[in-house]
Amino acid sequence: MKVQSITIIVGLFAIFFACSKVPQNQVTTKLGNKFIFHYDSAGVNLKEGDVALCIAQRWVGDSLDMSTSFRNLLLPFTVQSEKDVTKDAKVQDILYHLSVGDSISAIQEMDSFLKAKYKHLDVDHFVMNLKIVEVGGPGTSEAQLYLSQYGDSTAVANRLERKNALRHQMEEYTDSYKQGKETNLIQLDSGITLKVLEEGSGPQIGKDQYVRFDLMVLFEDKSFLNTTLNEPRPQFIPTGAGQTISGLDKVLQYAKTGSKYFAYIPYQLAYGEQASKVVPPKTNLMMYVEVRESIPVWRDAFMKKYYPGLYQ
Repeated sequence: MKVQSITIIVGLFAIFFACSKVPQNQVTTKLGNKFIFHYDSAGVNLKEGDVALCIAQRWVGDSLDMSTSFRNLLLPFTVQSEKDVTKDAKVQDILYHLSVGDSISAIQEMDSFLKAKYKHLDVDHFVMNLKIVEVGGPGTSEAQLYLSQYGDSTAVANRLERKNALRHQMEEYTDSYKQGKETNLIQLDSGITLKVLEEGSGPQIGKDQYVRFDLMVLFEDKSFLNTTLNEPRPQFIPTGAGQTISGLDKVLQYAKTGSKYFAYIPYQLAYGEQASKVVPPKTNLMMYVEVRESIPVWRDAFMKKYYPGLYQ
């Protein structure tokens, strides 16, 4: 990867640790950067030229702001020459102390842009968690970054093929539903009607979960509105946070991981009485929802679920 690209990544994810009570597992590098080991494996430390492929999380306060789990990808860090690393290049400094399997946390002071973005939270730093899953060689970083932007070509083609088949199924269901031929429907108190195509497992998702899901939406006349299948991977949003229409949020909170539904969404829970550029006023929606994964928003719950060995 070119030095410019590395600099961008380091700038985005540069990390250091500061704490009033010094824990036993805190490490201070020769350059003075600090971090905490959650799990220190017995492997060989990274060296120049290695590409560390990491699970990464960024927390602002108690809310998960960024996670590689959202896109089911690993974040690549290419290890630079140690003689070129300065204290300001904090990720690079810390990487030389890590090996495959290590999990760490560190704190990054916010720049002026992030301070303005999160001024309502009255915080001036964020917490970065990294876990090194594997190490790749030259070219691995570029491949991971390309995958993060464009997705796997075969997977993208499969999603587009599935989109066409699903639209045909939705059109048939819409006709059947409007003609009153559908049975075994679930009527929610909100006015949403669900047809269970596949029931998920575990508890209902509820609020305060990041949900990865696929979606397709038609109008009642079977014309197309949108779908996540045009994208290389499923969508994600936090439930109960007002980041989507009320009807979809209610379906996601009702669902379990793995659930697949056809849903009728009354206009009051969609775009309401006002028209937009693409949605007429008082428009009911026909929706397909498939829940892929739910990820707890809150830090402790997320770390306990996704890092079972973190506190070893």
